[in-house]
Amino acid sequence: MFCDLEDLSNEADVEQKFLWPLLTSDLQSGLGYLPEDIRCKPSLKKLMLVKGSQKVYHPDYVVVLAGIPILIVEAKSPTAGAIEAIKEARLYATELNSSFPTGINPCRRIITSNGKTTATAPVDNVDPDMVLEFEDVNPTSQQYDQFINLLCRGAMQTIADDIRDALTTRPLVTALQYVGGQTIRNEDVGYNTFGSKLAIEYRHVFNPESRSERSHIVRNAYVTSRRRDRYVDEIDHIIRSTVAATVPGAIPIDDTEKPEEIFRALGAGRSLENQVMLLVGGAGAGKSTFVDYCRSVKLPEKLTASTLWVHVNINTAPSGGELLERYLLEEVALGLKEQHPEIDFDREIQKVFAVEVNKFKKEMTGLLEPESQEYKSKLADRILKLRDDPLKYAQSLSRFLAGERSHGGKLLVIVFDNCDKRERHDQLVAFEAARWLQKQIRCLIVLPIRDITYDTFRDQPPLDTMIKDLVFRIDPPPFTKILEKRLSLVLDELAASNSGKKVLQFKLANGTPVTYPASEVGFYLASLFKSLYRYDRIIRSLLVGLAGRNVRQAMEIFLEFCRSGHIGAAEYLKIKNQKGDYALPYNTVARVLLRRKRRFYNGDDSFVKNLFQCHPQDSKPDPFVRANILSWLRSMYRISGPTGVKGFHACRTLYTNLVPLGHDALRIKSELGYLIQHGCVLTEHLGLEIKSDDDLIRLSPSGFVHLDLLADHSYLAACVEETWVEDDSLAKDIARRIAEFGPKVHFSTVTTAENAARFATYLESKSNSKSVSPESYLLKGFSGVTIDIEKIKRTASKAVSREKQLSGWKDFEERFSEGEDYEGKVVAIKHYGCFVNLNDGPTGLMHVSNIPVHLRGEFKEGQRVCVEIESYDIIAEKMSLRFIKALTE
Repeated sequence: MFCDLEDLSNEADVEQKFLWPLLTSDLQSGLGYLPEDIRCKPSLKKLMLVKGSQKVYHPDYVVVLAGIPILIVEAKSPTAGAIEAIKEARLYATELNSSFPTGINPCRRIITSNGKTTATAPVDNVDPDMVLEFEDVNPTSQQYDQFINLLCRGAMQTIADDIRDALTTRPLVTALQYVGGQTIRNEDVGYNTFGSKLAIEYRHVFNPESRSERSHIVRNAYVTSRRRDRYVDEIDHIIRSTVAATVPGAIPIDDTEKPEEIFRALGAGRSLENQVMLLVGGAGAGKSTFVDYCRSVKLPEKLTASTLWVHVNINTAPSGGELLERYLLEEVALGLKEQHPEIDFDREIQKVFAVEVNKFKKEMTGLLEPESQEYKSKLADRILKLRDDPLKYAQSLSRFLAGERSHGGKLLVIVFDNCDKRERHDQLVAFEAARWLQKQIRCLIVLPIRDITYDTFRDQPPLDTMIKDLVFRIDPPPFTKILEKRLSLVLDELAASNSGKKVLQFKLANGTPVTYPASEVGFYLASLFKSLYRYDRIIRSLLVGLAGRNVRQAMEIFLEFCRSGHIGAAEYLKIKNQKGDYALPYNTVARVLLRRKRRFYNGDDSFVKNLFQCHPQDSKPDPFVRANILSWLRSMYRISGPTGVKGFHACRTLYTNLVPLGHDALRIKSELGYLIQHGCVLTEHLGLEIKSDDDLIRLSPSGFVHLDLLADHSYLAACVEETWVEDDSLAKDIARRIAEFGPKVHFSTVTTAENAARFATYLESKSNSKSVSPESYLLKGFSGVTIDIEKIKRTASKAVSREKQLSGWKDFEERFSEGEDYEGKVVAIKHYGCFVNLNDGPTGLMHVSNIPVHLRGEFKEGQRVCVEIESYDIIAEKMSLRFIKALTE
């Protein structure tokens, strides 16, 4: 079925022409294994089969499912015995099994073949329980059908799952299950008033969409960038490492404030007609805004007089074909007319079609009188037909406005706006459309395109046709500089609307003065501004990293931050009292970015995804697969892939490296799809789905940031709320902390540190209890995710101790009230009473007079009690408590 018997002349033929297709063909003809399930001889260790002997051996293939080496496959030459080969394969399987924990024997069966005869046996039996001759290997053979049913991927996967299932505590639980029903878990903290007002009223500043809004930005808040300075203000190493190297074949724009490279090219004038100019940069890097800036603000007077500019929004264009062509022509015609509002084009229609009208007159000479009604009727019909033809109309308008009326002619420049908002395929379609349009209309087309698209496909059609002197690269300025400018513009507009009223000012760390109106909205925005600079490195890393240097997306995240309901009444009061001269605490900043407008963390809804989430329906839920995908891509980021581009590697290479670590191949594919959908991994085609195992993928800036967060206790404390775990006591402990005592305790730094430490310990136990030992049979391989659990535990422990000492009194009135009941623990017993430490709070005295007579002397250290706060003195750090009731653990 896979070859002729005559094709099998040696062991290599049996291995490659018979056994490999037998293993990898689909279930109708073969065993249905995925190529990434199979480890080949070059990657397998040789093992010593007999103690004390010098003989070592390794089989041709080992089938590995979910990290379990389950099946040994051995090829022999047609002249060697297939059944005799079972002995060595059995010894190898036994030796391999002995390297696993007691009771875990993953290798269950052996397949041997010399092509003529194929045999299989269980590892604990030297005699085969099934033997096939060459002619038996066909779909009509009942014996071959039994062979497939016994050894196919599904059957072996069941065995692998049983091994993993034996190591899994059931059922799996999450902390949120103990919090309450779905309504409680989805508790929404909503949006705050000031942030919502800012996001709505000043969206034109934070995220301009129309050309008029972009024009407002380029004239009042444009931030230039210099190529040689692009890293000067970049603090975070992770973000720097994600910036692509210089795009080969592209001319870098050294200083966007004075883009001389662009102006020199435009100086060639109408010789640029029928050409395409590429502007290469990252998604959301401000390429369209840069073009607006060049044209509206910096274009030299000579070039202003010799060029005519039209913008076409590609984001709303059809996907291709005649509809796209018609759309482009109609938009060009509309743009040309908008550039000359002083012209009544209906009245000037004959001038627009002057060439065609003159041709008509020549055709009618001697046939009709120019003053006759029939002549006028035919001329009107001809003009109307021309006007209704999008191509003719666009051609005639461009000729009329750029040529006939411009005394020597102007270069028509057509800019394709927002082209890079689409996938790779759509960008290449737009390039093809640009080439088509420049052949129809005498013009230069400026086409923004993503650096990834150009870098990957510059030597392939259609990009290989580009003239290298017309390819330019732009680097965006640091996002915080852009945000600083936009915030300053909003403050200026607020101050202008507040004219005549008091304004305040503070200085940033770099000495820049910031002026803002003395109003509540002004205070709020000024406070956000200060918070941005107080946590510059963290916010830069998160906002820029999560957005992948996409300024558009980073601004959307910032707007979500502005209007978050996690910035509540207590923060408002501090902002107002300090008149904007107040920076939000880090735990509030982290809470907004992690939880958005939810109280309880939900990784699917968050800007920051849960890298430890697993699937409870899996036989052995795997909390490390997402993290290992990103870790592997980071380890390969500086290594060239199949196309020669660093960092881009085939999906199947990822699968091959991760399966031996204990991850199921299908789960790897599923989780890779999840990470692509959420921007942690980039595909070379810029799509959101894997179309083939040969697709190329690379770690995105967001992926780098997620890996950097693995040791952050705020991140771990959020993840543990929703992660499926095998430890029921862990889930209950987390649920008690985050739900029982309300949001103030839930979001306290003590709770955060304690939850992170508990989760880190759990992850450590999971890492140490892996049932697979790939190092026992692989020569080399990817070692997996590296999480410094000890560091997390030390950091969290210090944070708990520090915060318990510091936070007991500093925010007491925000968390506790006189006359209310609270839970706590007896920490010391004296003759005059007991000292009780309130949960996540300070310690107070429960005087003997506030304890019922029959209970005096009955308390023990560590006993939990419910008490009422009778009175307190924050300055003296004293608190009087009254006994309410004893609590059980």
